[in-house]
Amino acid sequence: MNWETVRLIWRQEIRVLLRSRRTIVLSIVLPMLVMPIMLFATRFTAERRDRQVEETLYRYAITGDWAAEARALLAEADQGLADDTESDLTEFLHEEIRVENPTESLRTREIHFYLNAMGSEAADQA
Repeated sequence: MNWETVRLIWRQEIRVLLRSRRTIVLSIVLPMLVMPIMLFATRFTAERRDRQVEETLYRYAITGDWAAEARALLAEADQGLADDTESDLTEFLHEEIRVENPTESLRTREIHFYLNAMGSEAADQA
């Protein structure tokens, strides 16, 4: 392979590319403009999503035969999280809502989720 010929062809091709305004704009100028805008938009969207998750008050319902026990366990977990300052869940905002039909309330977005606390026999039947 003759390296002098390769170098000569490479220089000629680079000259041709640099003469074309379209090539310069599409390969250098456009990415220099678009990339910062894309990075800023991505960061803005991620920060907005994080803020929205932190500020959301999650409403839930507890149903079933063992609802009282489930409420006691949740209260105990809340107390444990309140004592733990390093946990990310300390900022988890939630509120129990008493509803007649949790499935319908979930469909109408009155609640975000519901817990169906039931015994083993009821769970086997379900």
